Amino acid sequence: MSDATEVCAAVINRGGRVLLATRRKGVHLEGCWEFPGGKVEEKESLSECIRRELREELGLNIQEVSFLFRRIYAYPGKKIALNFMFCILDKEQVAVGKEAQRVGWFTWSEAELLNLASADRAYFNEVHEKTPME
Repeated sequence: MSDATEVCAAVINRGGRVLLATRRKGVHLEGCWEFPGGKVEEKESLSECIRRELREELGLNIQEVSFLFRRIYAYPGKKIALNFMFCILDKEQVAVGKEAQRVGWFTWSEAELLNLASADRAYFNEVHEKTPME
């Protein structure tokens, strides 16, 4: 068993653009861009986690979800087990930052230039390579 906190991150690709959101004010790495998601709650599956997090934070409903890969990332003082999940949304949904975070759709080239959270930056190229084409 790992001492890392289990976290899910949604990889959502629409029209060649990926959905990213900023970390909300008052949290570790506030203002950095990241793949949206959050901590897995007790007795919650990865699929249940990412569906709940996207609904709560961005008002989105996932049509399909599949596991991409898992990586351990060590921040000073804590480790996270980051589970990247490929998600397909119900058609024509609009993401709205319900926790005052910014939300945007970016080409992969644009996203690479953003101030990404360090764990997201560490695996950005791998996420891009493993993301299914539309």
